[in-house]
Amino acid sequence: PEGGLAELVVGEAEGRKVIFANEMDVDEEEDDFYFSDSSDKYHFREIFYVTINGERSGRVIKYNKKTKEVKVVMDNLLSNNGLALSKDGSFLITCESATGIVHRLWLKGPKAGTRDIFAKIPGHPDNIRRTPTGDFWLGLQCKNNLIGNLLVSKRWLGRLAEKTVNLKLLTALFNGFMPHGIVVKISG
Repeated sequence: PEGGLAELVVGEAEGRKVIFANEMDVDEEEDDFYFSDSSDKYHFREIFYVTINGERSGRVIKYNKKTKEVKVVMDNLLSNNGLALSKDGSFLITCESATGIVHRLWLKGPKAGTRDIFAKIPGHPDNIRRTPTGDFWLGLQCKNNLIGNLLVSKRWLGRLAEKTVNLKLLTALFNGFMPHGIVVKISG
């Protein structure tokens, strides 16, 4: 509220630079900041290439404000976008925009440190917000379509398309030529 200069807090994690810090949530009790780094190769304007190349450098990073410790808590994610802690702080979720998979990382309890699939969404999620009741809203940039699915599932096709098709047309193909958005609510 008072303003001031921005300060770089985390520039790299476990030897890899943070290139595309994307989404963040805070566990205020523990002073832990969790944020997604969607790619350590591509920047924001190039994120679509992460999707079609199958480049799995996405990760979730934890920064503790008290100890200044930086730790990768989830990795090997394909274009992860969106991150939210559960209402009780026992887990966090993050979604892969390319695959529609919502991953859950358990932070507390007997499953702490393990991850599983929380949901599979019929589209390409872009952001997550927790509701006051503990459910989650996910915005989808588009629904699944045949061409988009082929570009994601066949890495060679995605790499070929990157070299031969301009980005605007490639994005239109991926989105099914129909700009639209969808909002999905999933139970927490």
